[in-house]
Amino acid sequence: MDPEDYIRILMSVTGGLLSVVGFLVWRILQRVESKVEELHTMTCLCKESLPRRFVSRKEMEQCQAEVDKLWEVVNHHEHDEFGRVIRQ
Repeated sequence: MDPEDYIRILMSVTGGLLSVVGFLVWRILQRVESKVEELHTMTCLCKESLPRRFVSRKEMEQCQAEVDKLWEVVNHHEHDEFGRVIRQ
C-alpha cells in the first residue's frame, strides 16, 4: 500500500470519529437545553405561586399584633390572694 492510501484511511477514520464526537456533543447540548428549559419553567411556576404560599405583610402585622397582646398578658399580670389572674 502506498502512504497516500494510509493517509486516506486515517482521514476517513478521523472523520468518522469526529462525526461520532459531534453527535455526542450535540446530544449533551440538547439535554442541557431541556434541563435549563425545565428549570426556567419551574422557576416561573414558583414565582407565580409565592403569593399563595406566604402571608402578606398586612396579615403578618395583624398576627404579630395578636401575638404581642398575648405576650403582654402572659408576662405582665398579677394574681389575687386566691391565685386568679388580674390583668393590669
